[in-house]
This record gives sequence, structure tokens and C-alpha cells, in this order.
Amino acid sequence: MKNIIVQSFKQQLKQSTNRPTFRFILILQPIFNCLLLYFLFKKQSSQQIGEYLFINVCIMNLWSAVVFSSASDLERERRMGTLGSNFATPADFRLIYLGKVFSNTFLAMSSFVITFLFIRVILGLNIIFPRLDVTIFLLIVILFSFISLSITLGFLFLIYRNAIIWINVLEYPIYVLSGIAIDINYLPAYLHPFSFILPTRWIVRFLKYSFEQQITLLDIVKSFDFWILVFLTMIYTCIFVLLNKYVIYKVMKKGNLEVY
Repeated sequence: MKNIIVQSFKQQLKQSTNRPTFRFILILQPIFNCLLLYFLFKKQSSQQIGEYLFINVCIMNLWSAVVFSSASDLERERRMGTLGSNFATPADFRLIYLGKVFSNTFLAMSSFVITFLFIRVILGLNIIFPRLDVTIFLLIVILFSFISLSITLGFLFLIYRNAIIWINVLEYPIYVLSGIAIDINYLPAYLHPFSFILPTRWIVRFLKYSFEQQITLLDIVKSFDFWILVFLTMIYTCIFVLLNKYVIYKVMKKGNLEVY
């Protein structure tokens, strides 16, 4: 199992870094997002504008690199005609896809460095991290949440072909509904339920809270936001399990996933 994930990880690493679009997401997009949000936040009196920029830009880049790219990988393999071959191998296809998601996650985290350097060196803003144990714990929770969402969307887009068309259209609305650009409270009430089911909404809210106050791991575990995030992660994981069974049925029994 470990060898399957590692080999898939390495292969995806090469493929992703060779794609111009992915290089743009990792290198240039964080810079453009930093500038965009900087002009939105610079007139605020908050002394934590550097932290807000870092949080929001990292979440935006995680969405693009982990969720967007990983969700598109299955559709790309279907168009290339390699999806059926991957299912036909003795290795569990879920492990192959998981290796791809881990690879995209690793590359997305490398863009954190670019974001940090741009905010500190170019914009000249301070970024003061909370306690190290809190930062590491939050990062692990965030990554698990994004991975669960990514694999769920990947299989969803594989089953419903037209759904992947919306992923580009929905990117910035997702940012708005997550509270990245503006506070959720400013949005119309009928949009709040859509915001509630997005892990990014709770991630952004939780990270901002952690930077504003010196919280401990115990405070995190006791918080409402943390358990909402855990609950959503479990829900998306369960949806992925059901979608995986349906995909296997389409491939192994009906044999029409790639052509219909």
C-alpha cells in the first residue's frame, strides 16, 4: 500500500510541475492574490494585516492546487484514455488517486514560502505565528479537510461530466462564501447555508481566531468551529466512499465510465 502511494506521488509530482497552469498556481497566483487582498485590507486599522493576508492567500492557494487540480486529475485521465488502465491494475485505484492528492498537497504547501516571503520582503508586513504546537495541529486538520474535499469532488466530477465546467466559475464565489474577501455577515441570509457546508469557511474563521488570541490545543478541541470542521471532513469522506463504489460499478460492471 505504501509503495503504491509513493509511486503515484512521484509520478504526479513530475506531471504537475511540467504543466504551465500548475506552475502558475504555485508561483504567480500567490503573488497576485497577495496584491489583491492587500489593497482590500490596507486601509483597515488592524495591526494583523500581515497575518490575515497570509491566512487567506494560503487558503486560496490550497483550494486551487489541492482541490481544483486534484479534482481535475481524474477528468484529465479520462480524456487521455488512461483511466481504465489505472482501474485495471492490481493496485487499489483509491491508493493511486490518494498519492496524486498528496503530491498536489505537497506542492501547494511549497507556495506558502512564496506567500510568506512576498508579504514580509515586498510588502514589508509582519507575520507573527501563534504557538508552534497550535500551528502544526491546525495545519494537519486543514490538510485532512482539504484532502477529503478534494477526493470527493474528483469522483463527483468523474461521474457527472458537466460538473467540472463549474469549477472555474465557482472559484471566486467560494472565496467570498468562505469569508476570505469579506465578512460572511455582510452576505445575504440565503447564502449562509452554502457557506456553512464549506470547510474553507470554518478554516478561515478558525485561523483568524488563532492569530488574534493566544489559544492552546485544549481551546481548539473545545471550540465549536473545530468540531464543525471535523464533522464536515467526515461527511465528505463518507460521500467519497459511496462515490467510489458507484465508480467501480460503472467501470467494472458497465464499462462505460470513459465513453459515457
